[in-house]
Amino acid sequence: MVQNLKQDHPGGVEARIDKLVAGLAKIADSNNLNVVGTNYVPSSLSAALTAKKAPYVKADDAHTALKQAVAERDSQNADTLAFLDAVEGALVGILGATSPQLSDCGVTPKKPHRTMTPEERLARAQKARATRAAKKAATAKTPTPAPNQGGTKA
Repeated sequence: MVQNLKQDHPGGVEARIDKLVAGLAKIADSNNLNVVGTNYVPSSLSAALTAKKAPYVKADDAHTALKQAVAERDSQNADTLAFLDAVEGALVGILGATSPQLSDCGVTPKKPHRTMTPEERLARAQKARATRAAKKAATAKTPTPAPNQGGTKA
């Protein structure tokens, strides 16, 4: 009898193989099973199923090793970042913050501050004057509330 709901995801395939191997262990070797045109005794069919399961086990082991390696990398991440910052700081200390040699090491050198043109300075001053005038006008328009003279509220 063939299952209607076959599980084709890797975990389901492994579980199906395990169940079949366990079930075949209970069947006598005197029985012959014809599978895809090949006759098997239960013990040789179990061996064939175990061989089919090997890539799944290998992938599981690789996945577990990957998870362990990622966890190890992540646990050392803060220490590595601190060390990298220290190395970059030492390079800046030796070569100078604006040295073009820092680019060779992957560190961006500090760029000199750009001086504003006379037109930009004039525009900045006019904008500041306009802002101050607007704030002064806004505070002059809003009357301050009279202080509470004491007494009870109804």
